[in-house]
Amino acid sequence: MAEKDLVADPALLHLLAEDACWQAAVLSWWLRKPGLWHPHARRAWRQEGRQLWEERRTLRAAADAIVSARD
Repeated sequence: MAEKDLVADPALLHLLAEDACWQAAVLSWWLRKPGLWHPHARRAWRQEGRQLWEERRTLRAAADAIVSARD
């Protein structure tokens, strides 16, 4: 897919922005990993990670739907 196709399609452009935000959130999440001596914080951190990966699955499904609709 060419860059001109990406910017011409608002749905793809929106998805690209959502993916960039997701990547920034994952980096922030990873950098806040609590130590082993904070079990409650680690539990919350792992839950946040599960939510991020669920969001990623949603983004992936949206991308697949957009690409399938273009074919």
